[in-house]
Amino acid sequence: MTWSASALAVGCGLAACSAPAIEMTLALPDVGTVSGFDLSCVGAVRVRVVGNKLDDGGAADESTQCFDFDAPFASFAALAAALKGKFTFDIPRGGLAGVELTGFSGRCSDPSTSFESVFYGGAQSVGDGTVVVPLRTGVSCGTEQSYKVHTIDLAALLASASASAGASCAPPSDAVKLYAGVIRPRMLGTIAPEAVFEYGADEVDTGNGAGKLQSYRPLDRDPACIALGYLGATSRAVTCVRPPEQARGLCGAADEVEIAAISVGLAEAEFDRTLMTTYGQPLFGAVWEDGTRTPIAGATVELADPLQGKVVYVDVSVDAAVAPPRVRKMAEVPGATSTTAGGAFVAYIGGVTTNLIVKAANHVTQTVRIATAPDQLATVVVALARQ
Repeated sequence: MTWSASALAVGCGLAACSAPAIEMTLALPDVGTVSGFDLSCVGAVRVRVVGNKLDDGGAADESTQCFDFDAPFASFAALAAALKGKFTFDIPRGGLAGVELTGFSGRCSDPSTSFESVFYGGAQSVGDGTVVVPLRTGVSCGTEQSYKVHTIDLAALLASASASAGASCAPPSDAVKLYAGVIRPRMLGTIAPEAVFEYGADEVDTGNGAGKLQSYRPLDRDPACIALGYLGATSRAVTCVRPPEQARGLCGAADEVEIAAISVGLAEAEFDRTLMTTYGQPLFGAVWEDGTRTPIAGATVELADPLQGKVVYVDVSVDAAVAPPRVRKMAEVPGATSTTAGGAFVAYIGGVTTNLIVKAANHVTQTVRIATAPDQLATVVVALARQ
């Protein structure tokens, strides 16, 4: 496979075969949509070729190459020209299934392979001799930003819903680390999950779920989001960083990003596998009132794009007699059209970042940016202020 200024081809290389070359074309972003986007920090481009599964049941071939670049790119057209002749691959044994590429600010030789993509692209082969690989913008160079993070124990919050002492904003007791990344489309069609969590360059140890993470400004270009995550011994969570106009959470300060941690075991047992297969990965959420910190019954949660997934309302039972409290059961409420007394819901969505529109009578409507990805546990607590 050889890059030219705007295309590449997959050939047999050193392997003798009669298969024709596969022409691949880079579809560059429209100039008008990327005005001001900065590529100058890109230090390397990584390309991955994926083969079809083999008829004998063997694992599909995969091959990855990386190339460093020293001169900054002024445009996507300059990037395409610079890629010419840099990569050569043999056709996978089972035939070409797809190709993906990323450009990032590190170098190929860096010990860590965790970098947020400045740009990315991917495409599935449809077997007609051509593959068009669209490129999308990721994080723009020069937009680095640090975030204060606090984590709350979601089970403790839910257990405190009827407590006279008010809501619990206690941190989880199993804290290990916080980490930064990006949730973005994989762009490989049916041969891979729709979305991927791309680990960023920063992570910090934490004893109480609080800390500071270095990442990038919130992305306002769909379909990706800057995402911050929490990892505990038995719980975890990840959440999209919301744009400035969206409220940050229920318990923290205005300049903090709130992560609501929940038991991994509960999530694996309680989410609806049929809905996951039909619509995509789940996000567990709760709607509470800002100020009083009490759950809101009768709130509606809608996807900005209803075709992207499905929202269901759930009742959650919590064992508050143990320390820390534990969520025991999460059950969908048949026929429900709004939240019940606990304010809980689950949104099953595909691989494109979207918005939730959350409404309740006598409250200010909130728009909340969300995304999900395999091997991550997405959560959100939406705080609605009274009108």
